[in-house]
Amino acid sequence: MKKEFRPCNTILFVQSEFGTFVMKLR
Repeated sequence: MKKEFRPCNTILFVQSEFGTFVMKLR
């Protein structure tokens, strides 16, 4: 894995993780 981590990538990753979590609840 790359040591450099851009905030944008982190936000997109969190959004995707949260999206799958919400889908599981529904």
